[in-house]
Amino acid sequence: MTTYSIQPAGPFIPDALAPLADRAAGEGIHIVARVIRAWGDGSERYDRPGEALLAALDPAGNVAGIGGLTECPNVDGALRVRRFYVHPEHRRNGLARALAGPLLDRAIANTSIVTCNAGASDAAAPFWEAMGFQPIATEPGITHVLRRAERLRRRLETRPLPAEPADDRCGTCLQRPADVEPLFHNSRTDRHLDPAGATTTKPGRDRSDRRRSGTGDLQGDRDRAVVDQFDRHVGPEPTGGHRRPQRPQVLDDRLDQRLGLLRPGRGNV
Repeated sequence: MTTYSIQPAGPFIPDALAPLADRAAGEGIHIVARVIRAWGDGSERYDRPGEALLAALDPAGNVAGIGGLTECPNVDGALRVRRFYVHPEHRRNGLARALAGPLLDRAIANTSIVTCNAGASDAAAPFWEAMGFQPIATEPGITHVLRRAERLRRRLETRPLPAEPADDRCGTCLQRPADVEPLFHNSRTDRHLDPAGATTTKPGRDRSDRRRSGTGDLQGDRDRAVVDQFDRHVGPEPTGGHRRPQRPQVLDDRLDQRLGLLRPGRGNV
């Protein structure tokens, strides 16, 4: 999909907007020419509160579309989308939505009602209805109305939700690793060790690790679980030149005291 730049249209009037006016006139549409003429004589400068005139530039810097927002003469306090035209070669390419979106966002920031007349072509009404407008037949010169609540609802529906922070609480004790001693807690593994040294598992996990091994050495199973839990908490040797964090000395001593392990180069503590 082509990427367009949406900018204030003033600097492009009249010279850069003239080719778009000629192309619109070839379709029997004269709204772009009216923009140039009204801007030149000062009758429409889109400078009142809430008003805007935007131009869409294609990657080559040519004006491919234009759209305006003015005070609505039919409804007090409302704004109206006017002078909206997209070059035929850029239709069905996302340009109309890219141009209408900033106009409508500006409109609902300044009023609760936005109006338009979608009678210019057969494609106009479906497009504005897709942008959230609702058809009405009670006001002359107005075919559709957009209410602020509807525009906000559609923006929320199309905006991606922010990613929720990962819940790193343990499934057994519902505490976070930062709040308890890492020797006995690791939410990233299936095991959980309570301070008394008993090995448990998270709810819903396979509890086969609580059974005696084939050797019948329950204490040995617990000892291996402690060492395995400790190593998993520290993590594997990382790549990219970063060294694996060393075990704190106090935890090494505690492991020795609990397990009675004889480590290389050290006596049995």
